[in-house]
Amino acid sequence: MLVHRKYRERGLARALVTRIVNIARAWAWRRWKREFIGEQQAAIKMFALLGFSNLVRLENYVKDMQAVAHDYVLMGLE
Repeated sequence: MLVHRKYRERGLARALVTRIVNIARAWAWRRWKREFIGEQQAAIKMFALLGFSNLVRLENYVKDMQAVAHDYVLMGLE
């Protein structure tokens, strides 16, 4: 999920993710997983506040289009 820079820090992403998780729970989905690169600290923090926990963090595991390495973070919610 990406919120345009102009609309960030207004709680939009959190509201959308919360709504999506609630819909999934109503459909009896049991597990959620979300992938990040380590630099996405704001998103990682928001998902942690929503109950997601760190499952895996692999240092320098993925490379972007400029071949710059980034940490891989996998979070989950049961």
